[in-house]
Amino acid sequence: QECLSSHDECCLYQKAALYKPSRLIDTQIEDRSQLRLVFPKDAVPYLTLSHCWGSADSIKLSYANLDRLLDGFDDQDLPRLFRDCVTVVRRLGFRYLWIDSLCILQDSTEDWLHEAGRMGDIYRGSICTIAAVSA
Repeated sequence: QECLSSHDECCLYQKAALYKPSRLIDTQIEDRSQLRLVFPKDAVPYLTLSHCWGSADSIKLSYANLDRLLDGFDDQDLPRLFRDCVTVVRRLGFRYLWIDSLCILQDSTEDWLHEAGRMGDIYRGSICTIAAVSA
């Protein structure tokens, strides 16, 4: 946060490059153990996670759970890697996180094709990308 607010010479590109993904995970709702999937109205600072997909039974965004994720869900529903990323986002003083499996409808070919075509912009427009090389 200090870099973004105090180091103009370092962050000119980043300030101009804010991008608006279709969906983000809000990590700062009242109950700190809760998260919420949101449709951002404006471009907001967010972090991304780059990772290898793990367990097939890990939580993923689908039409079946979309309403529940929009209403709010417990962070304990997430795999450890995702919970660790939420912690990093919060400790760095940010609010939003983008994880492909939770921000792209996994059972919609149309949504997948649309969002996959934007992934370069999504990663490029993030404040930083958390790269999980092993979990």
